[in-house]
Amino acid sequence: MRSSLIGGVFVIAAAALLGSCGGGGAASPGPVGGPPQILPATGTLYGGVEYTFTIAGGRAPYSLSSSEAALVPVPTTLNGNFFNVTPANPGVYDIGLPDNALPVRSFTITMRDSVGSTAGTTGLQVAINFMTGYGVSYLSNCPAPLSGGAPAACAGGETAIHLSATINGNLHGNRQYKFEVLRGPFSWFFPANQNQGGAIVGNIVTTNTDHEGNATVFPRDRRGDRRFGHQRVQHRGDTGHRRTGDPAE
Repeated sequence: MRSSLIGGVFVIAAAALLGSCGGGGAASPGPVGGPPQILPATGTLYGGVEYTFTIAGGRAPYSLSSSEAALVPVPTTLNGNFFNVTPANPGVYDIGLPDNALPVRSFTITMRDSVGSTAGTTGLQVAINFMTGYGVSYLSNCPAPLSGGAPAACAGGETAIHLSATINGNLHGNRQYKFEVLRGPFSWFFPANQNQGGAIVGNIVTTNTDHEGNATVFPRDRRGDRRFGHQRVQHRGDTGHRRTGDPAE
């Protein structure tokens, strides 16, 4: 009688232990720290710039994939909670973008953790990165030919060189730029009240962009011979530059 009672106590204790462990280990472990998320889930990235993403929640290791693997490559497996991506510059953009919109290409990153939970981004896009985005245009007072527009420069004429500076997708406003004549019969001048805080020293003119990243400088042809001219524009804070050229009539 005593032995049967002791045996019954052991059976009950064993059943209670199994019950507290979820049926003897048959259940899968839940996520750590809540449902998994990829952060940030929305935003604009620029080509050539490194970004860090965070996986919050879920249970490692994680499997990752990108809808645009050539544009935004991601690691296939991640054991931690952080990964870096460096998108390429997109050559094809989303269809239906408004006129003058920033050229972007949308993509998604998806993740599956070790217990089968999934997560994904909802509004990521890659914008073209104008790393040395110096747009340069010319407007002169030269007479126009019978067909076509006026030339960029001419003998005895004056030209307005317009710079539009965009760096890493951002307007490069309130920055100082240097324009230098490398070749050609040009001299710089400033019309009244248009120097934007600039100065002229020899064949170099410095000026500041406005809040939208725009600046205008003015060369004048000193002689009447026909030759090609070259100028260089350079941000005073770096060593990168863009060389431009225009013909002198």
